Amino acid sequence: MKDNQNAFYLLSAHGDQWAIETDRMRAYLNTFILWHMSDFEIEIRTGPGWPVCYDCNGNQLVLEQDEGPDSEARLQAALADHRTKKAIAVLPLLGPITQRAGLFTAFFGGTSTEKWGQSFDDLMATPSVGTVVIDADTPGGTVAGVPELADKIFKARGTKPTVLVANGMAASAGYWIGSQADQIVVTPSGQVGSVGVFSMHIDMSSALEKLGNKVTLISAGEHKTEWNPFEPLGEEAKAHEQTQVDGIMGQFVNAVAQGRGVTASTVRKDFGQGRTMRAKDAVAAGLADRVATLEQTIKRLGGNLAAAEQVRADNEAREKWLAEQEKEIGDDAKK
Repeated sequence: MKDNQNAFYLLSAHGDQWAIETDRMRAYLNTFILWHMSDFEIEIRTGPGWPVCYDCNGNQLVLEQDEGPDSEARLQAALADHRTKKAIAVLPLLGPITQRAGLFTAFFGGTSTEKWGQSFDDLMATPSVGTVVIDADTPGGTVAGVPELADKIFKARGTKPTVLVANGMAASAGYWIGSQADQIVVTPSGQVGSVGVFSMHIDMSSALEKLGNKVTLISAGEHKTEWNPFEPLGEEAKAHEQTQVDGIMGQFVNAVAQGRGVTASTVRKDFGQGRTMRAKDAVAAGLADRVATLEQTIKRLGGNLAAAEQVRADNEAREKWLAEQEKEIGDDAKK
């Protein structure tokens, strides 16, 4: 792998605002990149993954995970077969978060907020799904698209219960999104938080000078090139960027405060101040509601979904459906 390829990737992180856990970001920036990847590989690495559905008793509904044109129809059919008890849909939120599928998600996998949001909307609109569980293991990512997705989840409250399980990590942008769910669960070894924002300027001027290269920028607009990586960052540009980061941090804090039902000052003071928190500490501080595994959460929610009224209504619907099927079989036999 050529050194300049890694340098080009490093530049792809230059200038963006990030809401990502910093140790994970450091690991990404020190990872060599594989450039040869098919469109199909990029697609499957940037979507939300296949929603796994469970019935009321916590039993997984087995669905094929191919990309065929009838995959959505088969999902609906499989859910319809379990109408006696509303299904629990588990929607993965994994890896680095970006707004659209691009270089970052192509190389490292991850989640596109646009694609994930579409899947979330589909599950909210699916009558056979009673609860959505977000299976999260993400360090966060870029800010773009995150406030909108978080707002989508918050506005869905009251439609169907939404529970985020930090099944490993729900940090930074991942926590921003997850904080808008009705409830946050952390696995015993999991962690949540990292409420903070940063951006990064890369000064390559010394490296270019050693190589004997000099870049001349020709621009119009006083501040058009102030964030370029070919010269040191000026104080005025740094101060302006600080206002941008502070503004996004305000959005982040207010969203978490809204989702968790606390004040913004509580979020700034008690929610880790940019650090992640382990499961029990996170619950004690108010970042999460309980410690449990994904499997335990599914079983707990399954029990809650088995309301007598719902079971009775669904049984009546199922009996009607069976009667219709028997009639069709009988009619076919007479032909």
